[in-house]
Amino acid sequence: EFIGIAEDSPEKLRAFIKKKGLKWPQILSDSSNKLIEKYHISGFPATFLLDPTGKVIARDLRGDDLKKKLSELSKKI
Repeated sequence: EFIGIAEDSPEKLRAFIKKKGLKWPQILSDSSNKLIEKYHISGFPATFLLDPTGKVIARDLRGDDLKKKLSELSKKI
């Protein structure tokens, strides 16, 4: 499942989702969930693959590298 993490205001996030036509869920990082801090996000876009427990198993994969990792992981299921 894909999700997005944003650091903007709810209004800016809604406008961005509408403008870009994003179809996957977006979550705001705030003082209660501290997602930016939890995953050490220093810039956007950043990508993370998490296991079912929330452990980071890969980060900043894109394109063919992401496809390859997803293929490897699907073979282990």
